[in-house]
Amino acid sequence: MQAKDTPSRSTGKRFSSPRSSGSHSSTERQFLQSNEDQFPLYLHKADIPLLTQAMHSYAHAAQYYMRDQQLTAAVANSRLAELVALQIARSQSSTSDTSIRLLKLSPSGVRCVTTKYLSVSEALTVARAYDLIVDWSAAIYNQYVVNGNESYLAEYLDYSFLSPDIVLDVVKKLEYAGVTKVGQERIAVLLTHIEEADVIYRVASQLGLKSSIETCLSSSAAAYLKDTVFKKGFTYST
Repeated sequence: MQAKDTPSRSTGKRFSSPRSSGSHSSTERQFLQSNEDQFPLYLHKADIPLLTQAMHSYAHAAQYYMRDQQLTAAVANSRLAELVALQIARSQSSTSDTSIRLLKLSPSGVRCVTTKYLSVSEALTVARAYDLIVDWSAAIYNQYVVNGNESYLAEYLDYSFLSPDIVLDVVKKLEYAGVTKVGQERIAVLLTHIEEADVIYRVASQLGLKSSIETCLSSSAAAYLKDTVFKKGFTYST
């Protein structure tokens, strides 16, 4: 089991607002720097007053930069305030003394929490704070295909459309890990949320999804498939 991380004791000092719009201030580095060789998965006994103080510090800094028309710095500090607020919320809602750690993460740490542990909206908040992009194919694979979290898929579909590229990447991850009946069923559900008939047919054929194949052949896309996929053959590969 991975060791839980314990934050250092608060010194009682208040956080000061950043004074320049350049690189992260010392306060920001305190929360965003991490050891690249180790990912601390949990925050143990979070200091809520200290985190609240940091959240207000970032929010005030954002207002300061906005008044000074330094929009980039204002947005960055606003996102950091949101990140700390999310950490507070998750710490307070935890039924134990531990909560998923969102602060001081390396890029690999950000990828881990945003693709395995957080909701879509939470993942967006964390990714924005670190100026990174969520790997949605990895997130959908982990959260829906592996864990069967239907609410996650529903939230993602409310946020954005499901692209063929994401579906193909999810399929590759499934085939790499090993195709299972449950995995096939969940990929079949994903296929109902894309419109590209050639992708649907190719993936369905690749995974042996008989129902999806029959749906394609009985739809208005059948003529298109005969002129493209049937003549050119499969181009999809893992």
